Amino acid sequence: MGADMRDETPVLIGAGQFTYRGDAEKSPSPLELLKVAAERAAVDAGLKGSVLADLDALAVVAFSIDAPGGLSKLQLSRLGDPPASLARALSASPSWQVYTETGGNSPQQAVNVVCERIAQGEAEFALVTGAEFLGSLMKRMKSGAGFEGWGDEIDSQPQRIGDAR
Repeated sequence: MGADMRDETPVLIGAGQFTYRGDAEKSPSPLELLKVAAERAAVDAGLKGSVLADLDALAVVAFSIDAPGGLSKLQLSRLGDPPASLARALSASPSWQVYTETGGNSPQQAVNVVCERIAQGEAEFALVTGAEFLGSLMKRMKSGAGFEGWGDEIDSQPQRIGDAR
């Protein structure tokens, strides 16, 4: 008793993770963390070359430093539009890209929304990604290493999904 799978059925084809435990001065920026995780997911999926340039949907889970509260008040360089920054770093031009609000359900919500877009035929090749870099942030603050290269000049505002409370 098998059922045919529709072409629009979302399928996870790869996963990637990167954990940095080295010196503060060499810790990667949030954008570098996102890019490495995306590239590792592509390798895990058996994809070759610059295939991530073909993304048509991109969801980035919000960084803790962008959540309301103390971390958001830190004076450091930031990515103004993380999905746009990552798309540019991957040489991608997704027709749809979002940045979640911060919250415990945000990663799953990003997956759900991307799967809905695929199921509705609005996307074929999507990436859901995020980066947790509080350890590097604290190491850099403690060592005085600074945050050069952690921001960029993109000043657009990302489309947000989720509950901002």
